[in-house]
Amino acid sequence: MSRGLPFESAEVARSTDVPAVTAAQTSANVRKNTMIPASEQANPRFSAEKRQHSKVPRLALSVSEAAEALGVSTDFFAEHVAPELRVVRRGRRKLIAVRELEAWLDRNAARVLEEIA
Repeated sequence: MSRGLPFESAEVARSTDVPAVTAAQTSANVRKNTMIPASEQANPRFSAEKRQHSKVPRLALSVSEAAEALGVSTDFFAEHVAPELRVVRRGRRKLIAVRELEAWLDRNAARVLEEIA
């Protein structure tokens, strides 16, 4: 007993008739549909792209920027790095001084060198 479903008809498009979607096209569509963070939506002049082109040197970084600068995930940063850093808190915002990150790197690099020797 047929209900006339599309997959039962002879007019169903064969797989060769359907254009292939490449991985690049799929990832481009995902990027296009990604939500913009609320902070950048509310005030686009503080977007990450514009901050990078600023001529004023950055004195402090957000938690996500600090994690990115160290090349680690934000979870790793929160668990292993942040407890050893001094952090400036203003409301919900947390800022980590660039000098503080550099000092943390120096301290921890010295530990590794001592362990090897």
